Amino acid sequence: MEKLRIGIIGTGIGLRQIAPGFLKTGQVEITAVSGSSIDRTLLHVQESAIAGNNGVESNDLLVTDDFKKVCDSNDVDLICVTTPNEFHIEQMAYALNTDKHILLEKPVGMTKRETEDLVKLKNNKNRLVVVDHQLRFNPYFVKIKKLIEHGNIGKPYYISINHASPWIMDNKHDYLWSLDKELGGGVRLALGIHLIDLVRFFLGCEPYAVSATMNNIFYTYNPIGSKEFNSQVSLYFSANLNFPECDVVLSNSAVSHSGYQFDMMIRGDQGEIGFNLKDNAIFYKNNKDGEKIISDDATKEYDLLGGNTIFWNSFTYYAQIIVDAIQNGDNKIVNASGLDDAIKNMTVLDAMMTSSQNGTRELLGEWPKNQYS
Repeated sequence: MEKLRIGIIGTGIGLRQIAPGFLKTGQVEITAVSGSSIDRTLLHVQESAIAGNNGVESNDLLVTDDFKKVCDSNDVDLICVTTPNEFHIEQMAYALNTDKHILLEKPVGMTKRETEDLVKLKNNKNRLVVVDHQLRFNPYFVKIKKLIEHGNIGKPYYISINHASPWIMDNKHDYLWSLDKELGGGVRLALGIHLIDLVRFFLGCEPYAVSATMNNIFYTYNPIGSKEFNSQVSLYFSANLNFPECDVVLSNSAVSHSGYQFDMMIRGDQGEIGFNLKDNAIFYKNNKDGEKIISDDATKEYDLLGGNTIFWNSFTYYAQIIVDAIQNGDNKIVNASGLDDAIKNMTVLDAMMTSSQNGTRELLGEWPKNQYS
């Protein structure tokens, strides 16, 4: 079978995570990369996993500063849009009007309205269009989804997920687009969207109410040797999402002095599932010692990936599924997050921002009446 040819728009996460994930399948070749300038793009390519697999000097590798050349190339089967948030609308709109398969980095748009307008542009051509919510394909979370669906924990009534990373540790950090509010920076769009999508995946329904608080932690930045700047993006958020008969608490911090963390607890009326990066996923029932939810061999396979975040490891599994789907002629992937999910995720994210700014609980549906004391 011929290798799947991939074009990547963006030299950040596209080369750090997307390209290595696809190349691990052994079934692809990266045939085109675009960035802000040809020289800078070539430098990033030379420092990436692509250099050892394609050969930077190869005439088959298109390096360009024009994303349209990647989309229009006859040597590209799958377009990956992985640029900073401010460029998503223009680049995704152009990609959606091609006849190629597409992987869209989240968020599709920076607001619900932007996302809805973009989704309208999708044509009906028989190709795969998915959003990069890779946590849905993490083997632990796939198993957790099955345990919930099969009733192993009964009716879930509470979920908490905490994600934290040592990204911005003081106000000496250099300027980044992700610290710029106008460019779509902040952890609400960067990480909140992943946690919201994961909970929606687990529960298979939508929240009817949202409340949140956000904090920028540092406002004025004084980078050494660079100009002072102010930032109004969130480096921390805490959100309460009310789903039918299940309350969800999400939090994320980019200022973690205790290192990288991803912790989860799902409580049901007949059992519980806990997850963290040390113990992985454990199923609890009847106040007894917990049981691992995937085999030792599967655990070893996961640990050998060696990714520095849960997102990196999760994408390795998602990449294989995307490649298999395209090579098998499938234009849909079961459980993949699509354009309809993008709108639903942004509905919650917009409500989080409104709640935080106004001190309100945002109703997305009818509040269920109860007589609990």
